[in-house]
Amino acid sequence: MRQNVTAACLLSLLCLAATAHAQGVPPSSSSLAPTRFSGGNDKERAAVLQTTKRWGERLAAGDVEGMLDLYEPDAIIFSSGRPAVAGRDAIRAVLARLVNGPRPVNAMHVEELSIEGPTAFATLLSASRVTGADGTSRTVGSRTVVTFRRGGDGVWRFARDVDMPTPDADVLLARLPGAREHDLAVLRQIHDDWIAAYTAGNVDALQRFYLDDTVLMPDGRPTFRGWSQIRPFFAPGFERFNYAAKADLQTLEVSGDLATAKGVVTVTLTPKAGGEPVSRSLRYLIVFKRVAQDDWRIYLDMDNAAV
Repeated sequence: MRQNVTAACLLSLLCLAATAHAQGVPPSSSSLAPTRFSGGNDKERAAVLQTTKRWGERLAAGDVEGMLDLYEPDAIIFSSGRPAVAGRDAIRAVLARLVNGPRPVNAMHVEELSIEGPTAFATLLSASRVTGADGTSRTVGSRTVVTFRRGGDGVWRFARDVDMPTPDADVLLARLPGAREHDLAVLRQIHDDWIAAYTAGNVDALQRFYLDDTVLMPDGRPTFRGWSQIRPFFAPGFERFNYAAKADLQTLEVSGDLATAKGVVTVTLTPKAGGEPVSRSLRYLIVFKRVAQDDWRIYLDMDNAAV
């Protein structure tokens, strides 16, 4: 998988990123600054981005030789932790593996494009989701610097491609194709794990679902802020009762780094000291906040009696 990410995927990041930029795909996060342009004119900038667009089109068509034509004869790809790939013959082999192998899912943002005479420089931030043979996926963040040269035929070609890992690519996760479906699947699992921990009556297991500034607003009770107040709210009930919770998750929506879950939960309390169980149905609204890749925490939790 490592070879697939660095030797094949990362050399394609600028191409796909700039293709999206050239087609007017807006950044999905307000934390992404607009592309910075310097030097050149609009026609030259468009020509550089046109090269990347052609690269993406030829990749989709499986045209290795067409892709290779967009590299200078002495082009070199420097992927972090890998030997340099120098010259068209070596690059052809990399492109063939890319065309014939499983392709990572990419999202990118062009940070800067600078043109100085016949040379252009571009910097981009990228995120790539790679699925392994066991079906598990991971996201790799990268920052890449690419040098273009303008040939005598007026075509801008790739001359140098240097990439390095970066931890600040999380802002691009929402741009990955299938990102919404991925986030929803992760959130459903977190929701179900939260219900399971609640049913188990394990107050310590519940802590991982909450933030230090989570707001809990239970029906008919004061507002509790932060885990230091929420834990004492849950603990006495868990000591006295066995809990059984059955949740009907009715809607789940995600927008950027926030998500909402709405539904009805039926909670049955059975006294540990003996006695008849008591059931109660509650409507709940939960706001989740993304704190890291695939790590969502409860930011707001409120409920009231179901009618």
